[in-house]
Amino acid sequence: MARRSGRNGRVYVDISSAANGSATPISTVMTWSLNQSRDRQETTCMGDTTKQYVAGLPDASGSMAGLIDLGVANFNNLADGNARKVYIYPDRSNHEAIYVFGTATFDASYDSGVNDLVKASINFSAASDFTWVGSI
Repeated sequence: MARRSGRNGRVYVDISSAANGSATPISTVMTWSLNQSRDRQETTCMGDTTKQYVAGLPDASGSMAGLIDLGVANFNNLADGNARKVYIYPDRSNHEAIYVFGTATFDASYDSGVNDLVKASINFSAASDFTWVGSI
């Protein structure tokens, strides 16, 4: 198993005004996370010695955090409620054929201080299937 540094990761998002453009790299992302949990329904019956479950529908949500690039005028489109294309590459430099793709809606919060950089925290939730492409 090849271990990878996160430094070559990359996140692409469609930040066009109508959410119908191409996904472009968000160059100021410093961290990202992806949660692909699944609903579970309990099927435990009397006499079972362990709780038992069946798997239900998958979910996908995540976050990214980084710096604000004030030169990207349409970055403010991100949290407008439209479903937008998102691609997450764990290692774009060495394994560009391995990524996860889906559409998502986004929420954003921003913060800064006198002695700090202007930062963004972005959360997203699936608006379509999130699918891994390539082999991980």
